[in-house]
Amino acid sequence: MAIILPERPALRFDGEALKRSPAPLPMLKEAASVLRAARGIGRVEVEGGVLPWVGTAFLVAPRLALTAPHVASALAERVAPASEGACWINFANSPGTEASDRIRIEAVELVHPYWCFSFLKLAEDAPAGAILELAPPQDPKVLAGRAIAVIGYSSFDQRNDTKVQEAIFGDVYDEKRISPGLILGLDRRGTEDPPMLKHDASTLGGASGAPLIDVATGQVLGIHYGGQYLLGNYAARAWEARRDPQWAGIWSGEMKPAAPVAARKPKQRRREIFELEDLNAINDWLGEARIADEASLATLFVGLSPEFVGRLPGAGNIADRLFLALGYLNDSGLKFGEKPPLLYVLMNARRHRRFEPEALAEMDRYLEKLKALP
Repeated sequence: MAIILPERPALRFDGEALKRSPAPLPMLKEAASVLRAARGIGRVEVEGGVLPWVGTAFLVAPRLALTAPHVASALAERVAPASEGACWINFANSPGTEASDRIRIEAVELVHPYWCFSFLKLAEDAPAGAILELAPPQDPKVLAGRAIAVIGYSSFDQRNDTKVQEAIFGDVYDEKRISPGLILGLDRRGTEDPPMLKHDASTLGGASGAPLIDVATGQVLGIHYGGQYLLGNYAARAWEARRDPQWAGIWSGEMKPAAPVAARKPKQRRREIFELEDLNAINDWLGEARIADEASLATLFVGLSPEFVGRLPGAGNIADRLFLALGYLNDSGLKFGEKPPLLYVLMNARRHRRFEPEALAEMDRYLEKLKALP
């Protein structure tokens, strides 16, 4: 999730028209087709998470949505039969608490093992006219230069320059945005990834799972997956979601029971950054600094993408969520933007909360240790 060209805007809209004229944006001359598609795109939200959202998804059938695999993975335990947690797709432009804008997610139907997309099964039918159409199979080599728009919910993201983010997003985040851009060609995000559509629309954390809309047709060409700041964004090829014969049953509703999963090899004992005594001290200081409600907890994770935060352990109360999150982030193998994510948490705490001088001195010592980690 990244900004590639600082001149690429992320446009706000009210459901009927763009709030900024598309006249200087020739790649968005067919704005009507994009606005129609926006109705079927929503924010994936969770109950009891450290943040209330984990990404974006869009409707492809009355009770079926598509998203990115890491968004679906953050939901898997919350939609399990034994789980008391809830998750849903919120289709509002500026998500609030109105239940009428939401459809509950009933199951993570499939995380595709190769094409980097996931299906979400919904508990009720989507409104008429909100379903997006996937483009027919394309030759990716001839898509370079095609005008597209990515529609998703971008959040402030530490991996991108702060001033550039403010210029593009007007320092307003977590709203449904239309980000115009161009397909740059076909590329691999990593050596293990399949060939993906590379594009230059402006995205941040929270836009994972957003559709790439073909401006000329209104059809979905790709499913946004991730990106690297100033280098490129990547999207799974949307038409593969329909033509892969292994998953034909998902469209007809005749999915067969999943095959038994082979037992996993025992994981190696993780290496922790801080000893339990130190981690308990950090937890106590944050408690004393009144991290006691949803808003104050969220300030600790500013800059980490919603998809990443969505993987943090959930719990019924704020104190337990904080303690479990610190324990999870104490794994020295975790990285976010090449840095340990616990570094962001302590930096945010240092910036937004008040501490006694003794606590500040200890926190600075812990920050130095985190900054020195390879």
